[in-house]
Amino acid sequence: MMRPRRVFFFNRFFWPDQSATAQILTDLCRELDVLGYEVTVISSRLDYANKEIQYDRREQLGGVEIVRLWSTRFGRGTLSGRLMDYLTIYYSFFAYILRNLGGGDIVVLKTDPPLLSILGSIGRLVKQFRLVAWCQDVFPEVAIASMRPSNFTSWLFKFLKLVRDWSLRRSDRVVVLGKDMQAYLSAREIERHRLVCISNWAVQEDEGGTREKELRAAWEIPEDVLLVGYSGNLGRAHDWKTLLESAKALEKEDKIHFLLCGGGHGYAALQEAVEDAGLESSFTFLPYQPLDELASALRVPDVHWFTLKEAMTPYIFPSKFFGILQAGRPVIFIGDTRCEIAELLAFAEAGCSIHEGDYSSLVEALRRYSRNPDLLGKEGSNARRLWAENYQRSNEVARWDRMLQELDNIQGG
Repeated sequence: MMRPRRVFFFNRFFWPDQSATAQILTDLCRELDVLGYEVTVISSRLDYANKEIQYDRREQLGGVEIVRLWSTRFGRGTLSGRLMDYLTIYYSFFAYILRNLGGGDIVVLKTDPPLLSILGSIGRLVKQFRLVAWCQDVFPEVAIASMRPSNFTSWLFKFLKLVRDWSLRRSDRVVVLGKDMQAYLSAREIERHRLVCISNWAVQEDEGGTREKELRAAWEIPEDVLLVGYSGNLGRAHDWKTLLESAKALEKEDKIHFLLCGGGHGYAALQEAVEDAGLESSFTFLPYQPLDELASALRVPDVHWFTLKEAMTPYIFPSKFFGILQAGRPVIFIGDTRCEIAELLAFAEAGCSIHEGDYSSLVEALRRYSRNPDLLGKEGSNARRLWAENYQRSNEVARWDRMLQELDNIQGG
């Protein structure tokens, strides 16, 4: 079957940037290139982690053309600087849309910066391309759930929701990451036929994790402890206080140790709280691990925990879930025990889910894993099976391929 001629992806970050949205997009574009699509990525020249880095304006990644546009580069340190970076990349993206896109093109807009679907829907009034909104999260709801809006910001966010909903209704397809997000947007009267559920995936190659023993030794983690791991961003959308309280309750039990590899606002806050509580001997804090080491690093812990604040459940689906499953380790999820992730873990018997703030249940779960190696092995195998049968990258790329071909066939290319 003939593939659509040209597909344009818009996202603020792309290869070689190591942010999650950049890694997922890089994987997809490489796969679509192999399938015969003519792929162009429009991004900024910025690096997510280092504002001093400026990437080249034009570059090729295999057959993928990369066009990097101008923006300010204040970075994520201040709200005003971040807003200025957003506004200038909005301007550059919109100018590119008006100058370069046409009726035969498919345009895929991610959600970094937020609300790109609005730009696309306005541009489509002029250029009549086919439009896909790829929702990595749902804004402004994420912002509302993480702050206490003033009267002004409440009205602003209400207005942004209405305009965002209009833009999603103007999109040919809206890609969501899970059933909770799909149900929320459907309740916002986004037509069901526009909503397509395509999961993210583990960004590391499945190479078997051959260096986990070396890494555990290098990080000076004893062999005789239950190692409880966390990998990736620990931000404002995540609950770390439940884990901290459980660590306090387990302080005298030296057979449980906590390992965090990552960064973010919550990571720094937890590290400070651990020091204040005198729990340094129970924790090891490490930076983000290189992508080529990530598969091994995820296999170092005996069990992983990850978290999403209950208020964030319909708006975010944490991609780190897939890496843990691929690593073949049990999963402890701290968040809404009625959400899709909790249902998956219960169905697959691949871990457990605990309400935010229920630290006593977390203590009980950690003690249970510490005393029962067979349970670790069983649930770890079940986690790996859940990934292998449902969440391999090839499965999700095939869904993208079908959707893009469907759009091209429906609208005549």
